[in-house]
Amino acid sequence: MSVPDCITPIVAYRLWVWDVAGLSSLNGVSWIAGQPLAAECKPPRRGTTACSTKQFPHAAPHTDCRCGVYASKRLESLSMSWPWRSVCVRGETWLWGMVVEHEYGWRAQFAYPKTLHVPKSILPITQEQMRSRLKSLAAYRCDVFVRHNGVDIPIWRKDSGFDSAGADFLTNWCRRWYERSGVLTRGDCLTIRGRGTVVVEHSDDTQVHAALGNGERLLLLRKNVTWNEANRRWESNGSVFKIFEC
Repeated sequence: MSVPDCITPIVAYRLWVWDVAGLSSLNGVSWIAGQPLAAECKPPRRGTTACSTKQFPHAAPHTDCRCGVYASKRLESLSMSWPWRSVCVRGETWLWGMVVEHEYGWRAQFAYPKTLHVPKSILPITQEQMRSRLKSLAAYRCDVFVRHNGVDIPIWRKDSGFDSAGADFLTNWCRRWYERSGVLTRGDCLTIRGRGTVVVEHSDDTQVHAALGNGERLLLLRKNVTWNEANRRWESNGSVFKIFEC
């Protein structure tokens, strides 16, 4: 293996974890918007093999070490990262500087996102959450897509901002969620940790009144009641208050 100094960036593929703060590698390293990620080799600690060379410190990546920013040569190779693939943003990344080539990918000195593809499974479910989360992706100033029915729908264009097709899709996505599970109504079942399942008697923007099978009536704060899409049910982990009949 050799370590060429790449002036023209290489385009490769990788996965990122996404939260309101932005993107990070699977090992927790943050990718700061507007700044290339610079590789570094961590100093070895007693009892660890953080650096596999006897030449420390050294520039990253090193041919005899595992340091560097990793990326795959083929998009299909990301399927090897299951189950991460379904809960992460995937996309293209630029690689440049010193680069070590391997059979399936590269280790690079510098990297920065080129395009981002968000799976529907991790899209926020309310418009407020959607705006704050997408703002963190827009800060990277690269094209952002969401895949739906085999088609990559543009959400954000690096040259023009929010795309109209993407905006329509996200609006419909939030509306469908709200229509499906956003309204808590009389007769709905609600699972309360430590108490089991109750039946909703009344709900408004602030409170939920519910009843246990033994007739005991309870009061919950509406903000503590959420829809669990994976379990397909309403749940509450917040405080529960008994209602005493007068």
